[in-house]
Amino acid sequence: MIEEFLEGKEISVFAICDGKNAIYFGDACDHKKIGEGETGLNTGGMGTYSPSNLVDEKLKKQINDEIILPTMQAMAAKKMPFTGFLFAGIILTKKGPQLLEFNVRFGDPESQVILPRLESDLLELMLKASEGKLSEIEEVKFHNKAAVCVVMAAKGYPEKYQKGTEIKNLEKIEGGGAMVFHAGTIKKDDKILANGGRVLGLVGMGSDVKKAREKAYEAVDLVDWKDGYFRKDIAFYSI
Repeated sequence: MIEEFLEGKEISVFAICDGKNAIYFGDACDHKKIGEGETGLNTGGMGTYSPSNLVDEKLKKQINDEIILPTMQAMAAKKMPFTGFLFAGIILTKKGPQLLEFNVRFGDPESQVILPRLESDLLELMLKASEGKLSEIEEVKFHNKAAVCVVMAAKGYPEKYQKGTEIKNLEKIEGGGAMVFHAGTIKKDDKILANGGRVLGLVGMGSDVKKAREKAYEAVDLVDWKDGYFRKDIAFYSI
């Protein structure tokens, strides 16, 4: 087997598809490694930010024209039209954007920083996609804000980790430009307990990535969970 080594920065790009048409549905940058400075083992994602500082309108059009639409057309030609969210992992190389992988879902933790920025009606978009009528939608609109998600994981993840440890103070976070997404928790006897590897997603919103990052880490600081781990450099290199 011969593989091409792709060197460059990775972005996550989403499109909503109706079997014939596709509309660009935002982008994000994901931090995969467990350790700061992108070191250590790969994870499901230790944090994200959106929009990506690596994407401009020219690159959006190139990705849509060279990757997303040809994929839609090929699937339709094989009588297997795709309807739903298409998630493209893309490496930005010196030769241009190169496709690393496709997922047919709305990714985690990327969705945590894209959906809070969405201005368009998500239900309307999904309905139009299911009916094959995305051509009636001119574009997906987003608020002129940035979002940063910091993932809190159980210590030891992505290897051995303990479940059942208590997490406190989550009620103090809601509002104030931040929100909590539960990825691996369980409620027992009115207590919130960790029940997975990646447990929480703390999302901050702001006028730019720097301000959104500040809000996200303010939320992290409010969490009382001695068995939790998080990276301190999420979105730092984008500022």
